[in-house]
Amino acid sequence: MVGLLGSSGCGRTTLLRTIVGVQSGTVSVLGPETQSASLRYRVGYVTQDASVYDDLTVRQNLQYFRAVLDAPRRDVDRVLALTDLRSQAGQLVGSLSGGPRAG
Repeated sequence: MVGLLGSSGCGRTTLLRTIVGVQSGTVSVLGPETQSASLRYRVGYVTQDASVYDDLTVRQNLQYFRAVLDAPRRDVDRVLALTDLRSQAGQLVGSLSGGPRAG
């Protein structure tokens, strides 16, 4: 785990966005250059704001991202259990407080 510290505007977000391939530029991380599909499975990051859909339920968000990542269907229930969100699976994400929204 790595944390980036620095003053506002120093480039932390730009660096992370470049590493995961959502911003132009190239950086070499763990061997492959950014934009590499194999790297996306080895590097994860959490943004300051939750990157989920407020108008979908917790389960629907997980089902959507599971499909995008081509993860096994059973991962939805596994993640609900790991994050202790089973009781809120049918709740709209927009109605959750900050902690459960962030996962």
